[in-house]
Amino acid sequence: MTTLSAVKDALGISDNDSEYDAVLIRLIAAASSALVEYSGKNFARQTYSETTTGNDGPILTLSNVPIVSVTSVIVDSEPVVDFVIQDKNTGVLYREAGWQMYAWVGWSIEPYVIPGTEELNITIQYVAGYIMPGTINYDLPQSYEEACIRTVVAWYKQDQRGGIDVKRRRVGELEIEYFDQGRMAYALPPDARSLIGKSAV
Repeated sequence: MTTLSAVKDALGISDNDSEYDAVLIRLIAAASSALVEYSGKNFARQTYSETTTGNDGPILTLSNVPIVSVTSVIVDSEPVVDFVIQDKNTGVLYREAGWQMYAWVGWSIEPYVIPGTEELNITIQYVAGYIMPGTINYDLPQSYEEACIRTVVAWYKQDQRGGIDVKRRRVGELEIEYFDQGRMAYALPPDARSLIGKSAV
């Protein structure tokens, strides 16, 4: 989600200084994976095959964004083409005829769909995501790249002091400095979490 050059610039390391390249490359890969896991978003542009259920309405929302193109849509084993990408950034496909849903129906005062019985009758092949930094015409939002840079910088600085956090605790008039090498030593920095956002699902 960022380049070695961008990280070295943030750390004030010359591009000609390759002493720390291996460590930084490792941290970039780890930070990118951590940000994907935390946010629930897949950022890199790739081809997806998504199988889902309809909702009997005209709007169908895909899981990965932004949508670049839709290769095929199969509904009830039949290809359909009567749809448009209504909003690529939120993953919305619009179909005037609606996206059919099949599910078991229960009855109370009103009929209702029994949760978990929906049939996965729609399959979409599509391309979505961003072109990553280091590639010509990359379009990953700057805030996402910055989240990765800040994470790598924070982790690198922790590596430089042995992967430990310095903490202070005051007990009365006595201030104690100690080191914590717990599991949170390599947590995502708060500013990176704020920049990347988190999926609601």
